Amino acid sequence: MSIPRQGIIVPLVTPFTATEDVDEEGFRRNVAFLTAHAVHGFVVLPTAGEAPSLTLDEKRRLIDAATEEARGKKPVIVGCGGLNIRETEILIRHAEGAGSAGLFVISPYFYKLSREEYLSYYRRVARSTALELLIYNSTYANVPLTLEMIEELADEPNIVALKEGNQLQLGDAVRRVGDRLSIFTSRDIYIYETLALGGHGAIAFSANVVPAVVVAIFDAASRGDLEAARRLQFRLSPLIWKLVSRSYPAPLKAAMDLVGLRGGRVRAPLSNLTAEEIGPLQEALRQLQDAIPASTRVGM
Repeated sequence: MSIPRQGIIVPLVTPFTATEDVDEEGFRRNVAFLTAHAVHGFVVLPTAGEAPSLTLDEKRRLIDAATEEARGKKPVIVGCGGLNIRETEILIRHAEGAGSAGLFVISPYFYKLSREEYLSYYRRVARSTALELLIYNSTYANVPLTLEMIEELADEPNIVALKEGNQLQLGDAVRRVGDRLSIFTSRDIYIYETLALGGHGAIAFSANVVPAVVVAIFDAASRGDLEAARRLQFRLSPLIWKLVSRSYPAPLKAAMDLVGLRGGRVRAPLSNLTAEEIGPLQEALRQLQDAIPASTRVGM
């Protein structure tokens, strides 16, 4: 399997137990649930999965669990980027051995890297493996990728897709490299806008909670019914804002628990939502369910 060239890719949450241990059983249940839905693939070890808070051994276990549960039915893309190039290379080898579809590589954050340092990093990763790469232009990076840098990276044969965190330049990214890279938004609030601009889909955290609704936006746009896609986006948007209300991914995990999936607690220094914060989230879920057709309520 390879990295999907279009569609809705789910950044998988890592559930933790009350003692902040990885809930592998819960993780596997979530993957099995999503595999049964029409999402187009998964990213394991994304920001939504609290990857910076995981040990190397935990990351390996989650890679294995995701690929085993997907069982070749959905492509699994492994998050391996970060500040530690040695760990990145260890995870690349593990992803290769696990049969992963590709690699998800975030722009290194914290350090204020130069243009050449960014390009060198991505080229080193790309040239160390035969796996395809989905690169993430993260606004958490001190200096996000420019369009000119993205154009240069598109020349690497196995860099095939971009998760664009800077929505202001997504349209220009589609115009300049959309024939070479699949352009996915990282902002669920802009799924409709991205598809209307000619983008290819979204790495959509809200698909952990309401996969049928998110996929329905993509499906409507794909068949040319942009009005239907717009209506679904507007109905989903209030929930999206609640899912990023604070200390992401704490609200996302709470919402998963509310719909019967395994969100679990977050790992310190993050903190769980309070009972007072869960109330508005629950109301947003109820309002979405009331506003959408019964056929898109699957997964709620």
